[in-house]
Amino acid sequence: MTHDTLSNQRLVRSSHGYLGGVCEGLGQRFSIEPNLLRLGWLVSTFVFGTGALLYLALWWLLPRSDDASFEPTVWIDGPNGQKHPPLARTDVDRKFLGICGGLARRWELDPTIVRLSALSLVVLTGPLALMAYLTAAIFIPSSDRLLEQSGQYANPIEL
Repeated sequence: MTHDTLSNQRLVRSSHGYLGGVCEGLGQRFSIEPNLLRLGWLVSTFVFGTGALLYLALWWLLPRSDDASFEPTVWIDGPNGQKHPPLARTDVDRKFLGICGGLARRWELDPTIVRLSALSLVVLTGPLALMAYLTAAIFIPSSDRLLEQSGQYANPIEL
């Protein structure tokens, strides 16, 4: 997977949007007119009361398009012989403790989707999901610790 392909697949905020760039970034990603998305946000805010909270959550969770960073990692051999990133907390693409970014990198998912799923679980289950997140932060090693143990860098993303 190349850097261009990965950056086109990620959900990002635009650096040229009006307020936080959320509607502009989502509009570019899904080929939707950003003004239609803005109108949808206004309707959901005034009719349902949820648009403002969702917008703020996306503002916090979505990285800016000019700040979607990647970090070098040690890739390990999987059971089928193919290399993949290990399960480790990320130090670059993180919002809180790096769990969601690490899970997304391990299974080659969009980190924003993993973060939205985790946030939804916290809202739905409350302390149970929060305890699971904190437990994962204790037991999943950081990327720095894995790099120190292996002493090598390997980043198969073609730039």
